[in-house]
Amino acid sequence: MARTNVTFLSGGIRIAAHLYTPDAPAAGPWPALVVGHPGTGVKEQTSGTYAQLMAEQSWVFQAENRI
Repeated sequence: MARTNVTFLSGGIRIAAHLYTPDAPAAGPWPALVVGHPGTGVKEQTSGTYAQLMAEQSWVFQAENRI
C-alpha cells in the first residue's frame, strides 16, 4: 500500500488528504472511497485506519482534513 500526501481547494477551503493506493493495482477502473474523519478526529486516526485496510483490499481511498 502506498500513501501520498495531497492538498486541494474545495469551496475556498484548503483540504489536506492522504491518498492510499494498493501496492500493485490491477488495470483500472478501481473502486474508490473519499472519507472525512469524525468530528473531533484527524485523517491520521479513524479514517486513516480504514484507508489502510481498504487499500490492502485493492481499493483507492482518500482520507481528508480541512486545514
